[in-house]
Amino acid sequence: KCKYSHDLKAFMATRPNDLPLEGGCPNYNARGYCIYGAMCRFGASHINMATGDNITKPEVDDSVPLPDPTVSLLPKDVQSKLRKRMYPFKCRT
Repeated sequence: KCKYSHDLKAFMATRPNDLPLEGGCPNYNARGYCIYGAMCRFGASHINMATGDNITKPEVDDSVPLPDPTVSLLPKDVQSKLRKRMYPFKCRT
């Protein structure tokens, strides 16, 4: 049994305020829907605040390029050494 609450109406009652972002949710603006749904911190533009339902745009402009995903550019061995605090930081002089 899941230990987390799945009561959407209770979540909406305690949902934190949206973060300020001019133009609203970038995912919703680019795709016509937001994958984060009620959890989106910019959700005022695509959430029905009464029910918590995620609203989708009826028309989606496929010509708009999607934002680049966040990519980790560090090699795995460097990531591992940084995580273990074993990376040899060298000062350039």
